[in-house]
Amino acid sequence: PVATAPIGARVSRRGLLYRGDILTRLIEGTETLADFIQREPLPAAEWRAVGRLLASFQRAGVRHDDINVRNVLRHPDGTLSLIDFDKARFASPGAWSRHNLARFRRSLDKLGRRHAALHFREADWADLEAGYAERPAP
Repeated sequence: PVATAPIGARVSRRGLLYRGDILTRLIEGTETLADFIQREPLPAAEWRAVGRLLASFQRAGVRHDDINVRNVLRHPDGTLSLIDFDKARFASPGAWSRHNLARFRRSLDKLGRRHAALHFREADWADLEAGYAERPAP
């Protein structure tokens, strides 16, 4: 599987409308978290890493309103990346962060309804939430 990484972007405004363009490069060897957990279980440490990843963007004030299991990439070494920021914006801390996390959970549940053999359990969600709650080292 192959994903892409942004390397340039442009926004052109005309009145109330805008047009956005993005230039990307391929990230070879990555796959979506959705694809991975359809095939095999994700280790507990990586579920915690997913939680830390989501929390790190939220702490930076990045409100990713299209947060879902297909927008997390898993690299061959187990590291993770968040993609698809076209609906993202900067926001002050607030209730949106927990709503964002709930949206991510709904995407996992939806995927589970479509794929009965999905490798996702409640214990995985608990690991994700544990990682989400971790405070970064000073």
